[in-house]
Amino acid sequence: MRYAFLFTRPIGTLICFVPDDAFYELQLARHFVATGIWSFDSGFTSTTGFHLFNVYLMSLFPWVLADPLLALRVWMGVGIALSIASIFIICHFTERRFGALALLPVFLVLTSRFFQISCSSILEFPFVIVLAAAYTTAGFSSRSEKSPGALVRIFLLGMLGSLVRSDFGGLPLAFVIACAARFLWNRRHDFMAASLVGLCGAVAGLFLVSMHNFFLSGHLLSDSARVKALAGHRSGYSVMNSLLLTVLTVASSKVEFFLIFAIVGVGVLALVVASALRERQGTSAQIAEPSGGDNYFLAGAGACAIVIYVLVYGFVPSIQPWYTANFVIPIVLVLSACTQWSESRPMLRAAIVGAFVLALVPHLRNSYKPVWPHQRHMYEMSQYLAEHPPNGRMAGWNVGIVGYFLDGKVTNLDGLMNDQIYADIRDRTVEEYLDRSRIKYLVDFPRQINSADLGNMGGYDSLRIGRRVTALETKTSWRRDGEWLDYTLFRFR
Repeated sequence: MRYAFLFTRPIGTLICFVPDDAFYELQLARHFVATGIWSFDSGFTSTTGFHLFNVYLMSLFPWVLADPLLALRVWMGVGIALSIASIFIICHFTERRFGALALLPVFLVLTSRFFQISCSSILEFPFVIVLAAAYTTAGFSSRSEKSPGALVRIFLLGMLGSLVRSDFGGLPLAFVIACAARFLWNRRHDFMAASLVGLCGAVAGLFLVSMHNFFLSGHLLSDSARVKALAGHRSGYSVMNSLLLTVLTVASSKVEFFLIFAIVGVGVLALVVASALRERQGTSAQIAEPSGGDNYFLAGAGACAIVIYVLVYGFVPSIQPWYTANFVIPIVLVLSACTQWSESRPMLRAAIVGAFVLALVPHLRNSYKPVWPHQRHMYEMSQYLAEHPPNGRMAGWNVGIVGYFLDGKVTNLDGLMNDQIYADIRDRTVEEYLDRSRIKYLVDFPRQINSADLGNMGGYDSLRIGRRVTALETKTSWRRDGEWLDYTLFRFR
């Protein structure tokens, strides 16, 4: 229903459901098809700041990329199709391993706001989900010894995962750690071969990504990764944002998450009180634990993956909905095991069912709300600039939409799509870069220019830049309830 709703929306509305970053990758693929060069701004700069599999796949279909609106809808449809496939894989695996009741937390994760946003985001999210689901199913759905062909499939899934998103290897690593812990605990090594082969595949994929970056830029890391690491260093390491990612993988908001936690907590408390009363009355009986040792192993691997990604994303200064991709499968494994454990405890089971059913209501309600309403004005600015092209090069920090619809006439300044600016961001000389590159116009939100915090992370003095710009055209935001308001074309002098 939601996807049918999106496909029938006019472009001014549809643009509010696709992140600005997605337009960077569409433009990269379009320019690569035309010139063989990875550049967002028609060759003015070059970049390694993209996820290889997604953009290379886009570049295989030049007839789609030739029409900007067609490309937008087609690649949204691809993401939706992959997400539907992953939903079937996840539900089938969960029902077989953990039972039908475990589908409740699965539905909660698969209907969360961030999941629905990211399914149609045109970014790497649906590829990560379907590969993580297929990897978990191929390697850990049964204890039987894997054939050579099955091990090859596990290796290839791990490798493809790293090509889709370079931090995919956290999941295979978590399975290796869980296998090692299980072996030390009870000398069982049922899944050790599959987990090691999968990790080798992820490492091989990461090696290919690093070599690709090195041949294009001379660095093993992409410059976008280096820029993010630099921004994280300047803002300080913190796991609060990454912990929030785990919350938003399940819930639509922090309030909803704490509501779920409170209701389930009441069920746990009732279980403890009832057990204490039975024990006091001398009528307590041991409740048999489910015979699911392998399932607890899966939950342990999921918990380990969550810890790995929380620690890694602590270096990232800001979070995005598609960052939850690596959390989906681990959280499904943990919640499914918890739900299975509740099957023999009626009060706890009732609390879990009630909490999950209540949480589905805000999930469905939020499905049709525009995610990035301020992007409508970015699109309006692109149409204005197409009709009134400035006499000189434009640049900006939030310019995916504008650059895409102007076909590369805008240069990126945050380093995600511009390898050449990294040294200036590091040395805080972005203003000199603007002069050296003969940038005549800036197009962005006033907040991006005036915020001292954004200037600190972006390597420029916001006061100095602010004194050098004059507003020429503003697309006034009719909604005034956000931070990103009034997308503006500035003359830079």
